[in-house]
Amino acid sequence: MRYSELLEQHLAEDFVEFGSSGRRYSRAEVIAALAEEGAASTAAGSPPIRWSADHFELRLLAPRLALLTYRACRHSHPPQTTLRSSLWRLEQGRWRIAFHQGTRVAVEG
Repeated sequence: MRYSELLEQHLAEDFVEFGSSGRRYSRAEVIAALAEEGAASTAAGSPPIRWSADHFELRLLAPRLALLTYRACRHSHPPQTTLRSSLWRLEQGRWRIAFHQGTRVAVEG
């Protein structure tokens, strides 16, 4: 299964993201951008950027709505840490992401 197909399955039709840049992204924009990022990395022959995530918390807000929060670390130069949150909605027996937001964390020093 292609990465874009996987995203299409997991992102709700009305999905919206507020990126760490402050920009608003639609479902189509997120799918296209992530597919392009993966293709560019492969074409350049460079390894994909490594990510890690921790501090996961999941809260059921309603019977068919959950909030997931976590910290993501992009292992690049310089490294970047973001706090992430997403709303997951149960649709026809499948959990799908309806909203996602990333907020950059100030560099600790």
